[in-house]
Amino acid sequence: MKRTSWYMIAALVALSLLATTTRLSAQDWKGGGRIGGKVVDDGGKPVANALVKLRLAQAGNVGPDVRTDKSGEFSALSLRGGTWNIDVEAPGYSVKKMSVMLPAGEGRVPPVVITIQKDAAIAQQKELQGLLAKGDEMYKQGKFGEARDEYAKVLAARPDLVMVHRSIALTYGREGDYANALKELDLVLAQDPGEPSLLQLAVDAALKVNDPQRAAQYLSRIDTAKVTDPAAFVNVAIEALNRNQPSVAIGALDPMVAKFPQAPDPYYYRALAELQLQQMDKAKADLEKFLPLAPPDSKEAQQAKEMLAQIKQANDASARNLAAFPLSGGQPFNNSRNLTARPAITAGEPAFQPRR
Repeated sequence: MKRTSWYMIAALVALSLLATTTRLSAQDWKGGGRIGGKVVDDGGKPVANALVKLRLAQAGNVGPDVRTDKSGEFSALSLRGGTWNIDVEAPGYSVKKMSVMLPAGEGRVPPVVITIQKDAAIAQQKELQGLLAKGDEMYKQGKFGEARDEYAKVLAARPDLVMVHRSIALTYGREGDYANALKELDLVLAQDPGEPSLLQLAVDAALKVNDPQRAAQYLSRIDTAKVTDPAAFVNVAIEALNRNQPSVAIGALDPMVAKFPQAPDPYYYRALAELQLQQMDKAKADLEKFLPLAPPDSKEAQQAKEMLAQIKQANDASARNLAAFPLSGGQPFNNSRNLTARPAITAGEPAFQPRR
């Protein structure tokens, strides 16, 4: 028992000495000296609220933190003599490191002028954000060429910001230059080959340059598991129908019918595509599925009823002539009839913001 007690007493004494040493070392930097000065930028202007960290090397790099005032000036009091390491930090600037030798006792040094440099990466980031904002504003004003010029400046400085090509593609789309829009979209898709919204834009542009095979290739790359609304695919189908490309339309609508069996539009427009291909039985089945789902007073519901009546009454020979079946307004169903879709590549705002 006595031996154990001596061990306990020794341990307590050691802990007490350690605590005392820690308290002393934490105050080892204090003395009667002073370091002051001013923080300025590379143009000589004062930097307010910069953080100045002073650490005494001989005391294990401990010491006070102070901040500059609105004139960029700082002052640290009650400092012990020795070599003081000073780090200056300010938002948007690179960290400045320097050392000052402070005499012992009530030593002082002449005011220190510390020049800090703007962080090149942060400065560039701010500049690029300004260019993008200007490009977006030009886009909104319909000045697509000028918007494209601003986006091109961003890419010249940071070619790795590939998504800027999407914004450039939109400017070409608004000008009707879908060939160049496709070139820009392909650059983005090379980095992100499965992005649904980009692929939908590419499908739309490919149809507008009358390249249905290319449109079908883009369409096949879209992961329909990520699609939450059939509207974009319906728009692709409408564009294909307007350009007499029913096979592309069906390729767009088949997965939407499977995924959204309660959505009426995919059935309706697939039926129109099937009529273009003179697949009357399939068109009839889709129209019959469409009607219970569609608003009963809609124009499409009325047209579906008329088409079903025509199919029912016609014999095989006349049914296969439905390419001239009169739709609303007495207009024949052919590739001169323009259906209406929500614009894709011809609308929308550039949404890219750069990241460091």
